[in-house]
Amino acid sequence: MRTLRARLILSHIMPLLLIVPIVGFALAYVLETQVLLADFSHELTQHGALSADLASDRPAIWHDAAEAHQFVTLFSIRSESSVMLFDAQGNLLAASEPGYSEQLGQPLTLPNLAAALAGEQQVQVDYTRSVQAEMIQVLVPVVGPNEQIMGVVRMSQYVSDVQDL
Repeated sequence: MRTLRARLILSHIMPLLLIVPIVGFALAYVLETQVLLADFSHELTQHGALSADLASDRPAIWHDAAEAHQFVTLFSIRSESSVMLFDAQGNLLAASEPGYSEQLGQPLTLPNLAAALAGEQQVQVDYTRSVQAEMIQVLVPVVGPNEQIMGVVRMSQYVSDVQDL
């Protein structure tokens, strides 16, 4: 590598060998965080709005635990997401994940639940780069016929499930 020709070739190849992988990782990160997550958040928001509309047409789910569980099970299968129902006080009525069965009838502390109970639709993406901690969550208030909040539908999905799709 003492010749001028070898040094010239090396000086042109080395930056490419360093820059191309870095740019590739940066593009993959930007594509994942800005495009795929935004699109999937929008899609999950649409599913949440649809489930809230269906929940407002079925007032029995807010008073009957069996109806609430049936609604959550049916909609979680169709949307391939985790679905939860909260009443107007923030108590968990039903959840598609079996890990929440002990907390039924109790209030849960979710970051945006109070805002959703106030009538605001909440979309939150927790993106932390650790396994099973990256999650997209949508909280949609369910408004009754008299414009009163009947409850909240929460839909969530792990980002790893999105990456599998």
